[in-house]
Amino acid sequence: YKYTSHDIEENFRVSAESVLVQIVDTLDMRLGVIRQRSQGMLTNFTFVVSISDYLNNPNDINVVKAMGTVSSFLKDLEIGENLLHSSYIYTDKGEFDNFVRIRNWQFDFKESEYYKSYMEEPGKAIRWFPPQRDQIFQDTDQIIPCVRQFSVQGYAGSLYLVLQLKVKQLEYLLE
Repeated sequence: YKYTSHDIEENFRVSAESVLVQIVDTLDMRLGVIRQRSQGMLTNFTFVVSISDYLNNPNDINVVKAMGTVSSFLKDLEIGENLLHSSYIYTDKGEFDNFVRIRNWQFDFKESEYYKSYMEEPGKAIRWFPPQRDQIFQDTDQIIPCVRQFSVQGYAGSLYLVLQLKVKQLEYLLE
């Protein structure tokens, strides 16, 4: 009985570890894809030129071009990964989203915990925040925000990309 009991416990432990390794690998892969796709967007020539033109010369033509280009890139980013709930870009000269969700116009990025974390502890480009109700858009979905500071050559102001992950989708993966 003692040997059998030990073997069953050992098999259960090995099986549980195997499942956990698979979950970690899946999450690493899915989050890695999001990281790579967002990096690809932020370094894409069309995206960079459009946002750079807007930031360095915010006239009406450049505003319209940037709104179209940036919203298109954000929409493509979200469509490619069902873990993503929403995306948003903050600049000192304006904000961008993909026009799919209704914005919460009371949300002020510079007053948010996202921005404050960069002011309190500068140096780290990517920040994760605990699950919370969406602050940027008008819905009650639970999200996990990931904020990434980025730069555009020739512009010294603040630029942030906020990617919000779906808590329900993460829970589903963990189940």
